[in-house]
Amino acid sequence: MLISFLFENFKMAFRTFDFFSCLCYYHVNNGDSQETEDTIMVKNEKGFNITYTEKDGLLYPDLTLPEQSGEDIGRFGRMRRRYLKEHRKALFALLTAKLELNDLLREINRQAEEQIELITSQLARAEGINEELKARDQLGWVQAMNSCKARAEELVIREMVLT
Repeated sequence: MLISFLFENFKMAFRTFDFFSCLCYYHVNNGDSQETEDTIMVKNEKGFNITYTEKDGLLYPDLTLPEQSGEDIGRFGRMRRRYLKEHRKALFALLTAKLELNDLLREINRQAEEQIELITSQLARAEGINEELKARDQLGWVQAMNSCKARAEELVIREMVLT
């Protein structure tokens, strides 16, 4: 799955790269190894530098992905990713190609959790759910707080995740 995902993104990047606008070519012979490998650097007018390694008469691009943090994107980030992948495919592809998707998803998850806490406390205050109710009827308090949290999550999902 990951390999096909990366392959599709690299295919898209190569389609957008304008090979005909290359300004200069550099051909460097790599004398360190036993094999005869050549490295070719291509620089175009947009400032992209791509190096290629020649093996057996074929040029292979030297492509690497930058390091990304292993931080979890969270529940709401996963929901947003699924929404973008299914309903906003162009935006999903753009954010993925620019390597900005995971940062955006982490930020959406953080904001969603903050909004849920804020809305839950506001709903509880408006409905009179307080410590007195908790001391008097614990099961009723849990039921009322769960109801407030479910409504808050429903609002946040509709406003932040599915837009």
